[in-house]
Amino acid sequence: MGGYCRNQLLTRRFFHCRRVFCQPCGWMGVVDLWTGGVSDSDFNRRAGYLQKQQRFQENDLVEIDGERRVIRFLNIYDKGYRAKMPAWQNGRQLVLQPDFKDSDKRFNRNQTISSASVASDRGGNERVVNVSKRAGLISKGFQPKADAIRFNKVWTTWSFQANFMFDK
Repeated sequence: MGGYCRNQLLTRRFFHCRRVFCQPCGWMGVVDLWTGGVSDSDFNRRAGYLQKQQRFQENDLVEIDGERRVIRFLNIYDKGYRAKMPAWQNGRQLVLQPDFKDSDKRFNRNQTISSASVASDRGGNERVVNVSKRAGLISKGFQPKADAIRFNKVWTTWSFQANFMFDK
């Protein structure tokens, strides 16, 4: 699971797609690679990240005006990713996705700002994917006769190490 950084809106923001995440504070991470095809619903159920986030938010209550409250996760997904219902069913977590319209329709002001915000936040995930693919073995892609377990370990290890690599 990824994690969170608190912001002024009192939501736990969690940016992820199927294999990577980037927290607002810049911490990057990946989860184990999955082989084959999987539907959004099946991935959400089997990956377990929504359940982990639910347990986390229920155990990390925040005191506001003398009352202990649950601060829900805000999951930011790509357009078309189906996760609103699973997120709600796991601790009433929130979902933010870019708005979209038919090609001849226009966005209103709020939809434009919301979609731009999601696009900006999602850029962090693109960075995580780019950095994670810099490892030599990963950059070549999965080759025939390659060891899948080793490939997965390189994927997760390199991505973790990238958090500690800085430009001079």
